[in-house]
Amino acid sequence: MEYIPRFILPWQSENWESVQDVLNNTTVNNEDDIDIIIFKIYDEHNAKLGSILKKIFDCPNPVISREKFFNVIFPYIKRNILDMEKKFKNTYIDLLLSQNTQFICIPRTEVLGLISGAFLSIYDSYNYTMCESEYVFGKFSFEYLYKNELIEPIKCLLHYFDVCYSRELKGRIDGNILIHRVSMNRIPKWKDLDVKFCRVFASNMGTIDEALTNEFVNFSDTIIGSEDFGNYDTFRQSFDMIIGRPETLIARLICCKMESNEAISVIGSEKFSIFENGKMIDTYQDTTDKINGTIISRIIFLDSSKNIEQQYTVNFSRDLNKAFSGFYTDSQAITSPIATGLWGNEFEGIDQEIKALQQILAAAFAHRELLYFVNGDRQLADKINNFSDFLILNNKTIKEVLIAYEALKKENKTNLSSWRNVLSRLKEKI
Repeated sequence: MEYIPRFILPWQSENWESVQDVLNNTTVNNEDDIDIIIFKIYDEHNAKLGSILKKIFDCPNPVISREKFFNVIFPYIKRNILDMEKKFKNTYIDLLLSQNTQFICIPRTEVLGLISGAFLSIYDSYNYTMCESEYVFGKFSFEYLYKNELIEPIKCLLHYFDVCYSRELKGRIDGNILIHRVSMNRIPKWKDLDVKFCRVFASNMGTIDEALTNEFVNFSDTIIGSEDFGNYDTFRQSFDMIIGRPETLIARLICCKMESNEAISVIGSEKFSIFENGKMIDTYQDTTDKINGTIISRIIFLDSSKNIEQQYTVNFSRDLNKAFSGFYTDSQAITSPIATGLWGNEFEGIDQEIKALQQILAAAFAHRELLYFVNGDRQLADKINNFSDFLILNNKTIKEVLIAYEALKKENKTNLSSWRNVLSRLKEKI
């Protein structure tokens, strides 16, 4: 019999009876009772969800009231977990493993059930039918948020459950979430491509998440949401986008760590909240178009090489290929520009002109326009716009740019200080 790595759903796991017993027989009337439930399920003494909830409910204009949470939302979360066996078609979820291009489609009602389970920490390594040393997954829980009493992300989750509850009353939870893992096993011959460039619109105003488009790049760690979900000191932009769209977390559940030739896309996730710099700014009404209930949006997860010394040489091709694997799609439904921006900005010493060049080249071969946000750096925005205009007005090709880049690389070798103003210097050589 073929061994297939899978995520085993809760009612097939060894502790399901104890989870049912706790949820059915533990009375929950206040914040302390919430921590008792998590302790009984997860045996976690440091769970501080109750303390977080108390602070949320006691603040002016809470996202939901204490009464609504204990009378409506918590019973709803509990029911989502206990009803999993009725709602799910299978007893497992296939996993999207590294070095395989594949996708999976999950109904949003099932995604809601899975996130409800994560809210009460019912999953652990036993749900994965493979050795963790072979495939590295991030833990599908909010343990880090609870231990560190991160109030603002929990507000987003409560709002998500509240909206889902209201819609379920009206029978309006429909559509699917599609997760697409792309592994580039056949690398394009970039230096042979007589492909012309697509338009790039760079702006020093606004953010990726605010762009008027349906496709957004999420500059992620190799594990979606990082190893400890909620530890957003490094990948803040990534966390902000994920917590505002909780359904994207399903990719964390079923996708192991990204390899150097891979990208992951989540199609169909809805934006419920605006979250910026560690704060829930506001709720959000997502009016994105739908097809058969599925939201026509795509979140593209890309990680960056971290070796600063090799960003101009070895890792130039690495991230060029990664960008292309994320930008390219054969979907006829998604044709809007891709909102992107500062890639690898979490790591000191990353050259943002090089990262822009990689994305411009990748977008050209993928035949996609870019909306490029530079976090207030007007000088960089001007450089990118001028470079893009030059390429298009002069009918330049990928091949011509890379020939010029190779010449520049031979001149500079490994002298990092000589790589300043790459885009303008390339214009001189093309």
